[in-house]
Order: sequence, then structure tokens, then C-alpha cells
Amino acid sequence: MRLASLPRRRSNFRAPKVAARFLALSTILTLSLPLFAEDILHLKQGPPVHGDILQIADDQVKIHVRQGNAMAVRAIPDDAIDFIDFEVPEAEAKALASGDGPALREVWIGKQKLVGRKDSNAGEIALGYAEALLKVDTDPAMTSALELFTSVETEDWNPKRRATARLGRLRTLLAQGNAEAAMAEAKAMAEETEDPSLFLDARHVLATLDFQELEKQIDENPKWEEDDTVRESIRALYDGTVDRALEPYLFYGSEEEPAARGLFLAARAHRLAAREDDARSCAEDILTLYQKTEYAAKAKTFLAEKSDQTNRTNPPEGDKPASPTPKTPASVESPAPKGPNKPAQGNALGPDQPQ
Repeated sequence: MRLASLPRRRSNFRAPKVAARFLALSTILTLSLPLFAEDILHLKQGPPVHGDILQIADDQVKIHVRQGNAMAVRAIPDDAIDFIDFEVPEAEAKALASGDGPALREVWIGKQKLVGRKDSNAGEIALGYAEALLKVDTDPAMTSALELFTSVETEDWNPKRRATARLGRLRTLLAQGNAEAAMAEAKAMAEETEDPSLFLDARHVLATLDFQELEKQIDENPKWEEDDTVRESIRALYDGTVDRALEPYLFYGSEEEPAARGLFLAARAHRLAAREDDARSCAEDILTLYQKTEYAAKAKTFLAEKSDQTNRTNPPEGDKPASPTPKTPASVESPAPKGPNKPAQGNALGPDQPQ
């Protein structure tokens, strides 16, 4: 017995056509999304060019771009470019955040020609690498750091980075022990800058140089207060060091980091001159007024230590130099720095200076 065959129903499903349409739609969507993080060349005329910069030469920029379904390399004349939005790769961002010297060095090698290019972060890479080199604390590292700071100061397109680089160069001169050059540069910076933070940094460098000279003089003349030939000169140096160190505390008291930093340097100067009461007073002021600064921990350690000098906290009245350590900031008239338009209050301070 044979069963009657049922009529075959005609299907409306067209698998090949549906698949082709789906593939076409997927292709369109894929091509509409970036295949990589992009650099963007903003042209003086015409739409911006998106892609991955391969090379920047003196007269042109080569960029890897998408053309239809394919990739191609375009060479854009430099004089046709207004500015560039540079991609910051993840590895580069991590190197900057961590201060990884070797990683920053590799990034800098590839970007050093871009220091003057508008919107490039090459100068930021150089500053990060220079800071890492300063921590190495060897002569070759110091020399390389100085070269990096100089490069950014003279070539970077960003004025703020140029100012930061100038301060970095000053700090490097100080770390190298080049007191004469550091003194001249710090004086010039204090005279010229209108940035309060840079002004305070420059003045602190001068105070640090004074402290280093005071340290040298007292080391060479341990009984200086009994020696008529050096007593007056060392006393003047001591007074000048303390006065300079206390300037931020007295005249820019709301700038907590520089004020605390100056108080700590003054405390060290007092202790060096065997004025232990004055030294402890400065350290206690840090703990009272500037508890949130990094110098609070240093002040605690300082108070726990004993003076290396014989404790002469109460010398004869005629022999004891005046110690300008008032408890209330801004209680006396400002020294009116010579630089133009110095405000009475500054902004957040930049990188710390060596003590």
C-alpha cells in the first residue's frame, strides 16, 4: 500500500540572500566603528583625517587610514595641518602614572621629535622621564635629566610645561651641587615669574642654598660663636637662611605645602645653630597648622631626634641671634618681591625641592 504523497509547500526562506544581507549589514556596522584608537589630523581645509600616525617628518605626516574596506597610508603635507589630536596608548598612560623610568625612556625615544608639535604630550613624557632620572641620583642620570628639562624649556609648545621644566632644571643644578648656577637661576626666576608657585619654589631654592652654606660653615667652625673672625658672618648667614625659609609661612600661610616646607627648613637651620627651642617650635607649628602636609611626618621624626650640636638653647642674651619664628602667619609686612605683580597668596605648589 502506497501512501499518497503530500504536496510540497513552497518556503519563503532564502538562506543565501538573508545571510548575504546580514553580512553586508555587519560589514557596514564594522566599518563605521574604529578598528583602533585614533590620532586625528585637523586640516586647515577639509574634514579631519582619522587614523594611526606612522611617521612625522619635517615636511609631512604619514598616517595609516581606512579607505573603503582596505587600509592605506596617506602622506599629509605639514603645512596643510592645523593641529593634531594625539592618541595616548594605554601603555604610555601607565608609564606616566607609575613614573617607570625605562618605560618612559622607550616612549620618549619615539616622541622626542614632537616636543614642539602643538597638542603633543612629548614634553610631558620628557618631564616624567627626567623626574625618574633624578631619583636614580647618579652623575650620568643627572646630566640626562638636565638635558631633558632644557629641551622642554626651550622647545615645548606648552607654556606651563616650559615653566615646570625651568624649575626642574633649577632643581637638577641644585642636586648636582652647582650652587653658583642654581643661585643665579633661582634669583632670575624669582625676579621674572608671575606664577606664585614658581616664585615660592625659586625662593625656597635660595633658602636651601643658604642652608647648605650654613651647614658647611658650621662644620668648618664648630665653635663659631666663640670665634670673633667668623661669628658675625655665620650669624648673618643663619639669620638670612631662617628669614628666607620662613617667607611662605609668614606671607603665604594659606599655601600649606610651601609654608610647611619652609618651616621644616627653618627648624633644621635652628638645630644646626644649636637653637633647639626654636627648632622644636618650628616643628610643632607644622604639626599644629599643617597636619595634612608631607612635612607633618618629618616634623614628628624631627622632634623625636636630638640635636647633633651641644644644646645651647639659652645662650647669653647678647650672643643669641634673633630667631624669626612667629606663631601667627602674615603678622609682619611682606618683603615685596621684585618680580611683577606678585600676589599676596599663591596657588598649589609644584614639585618639591630637595632639602
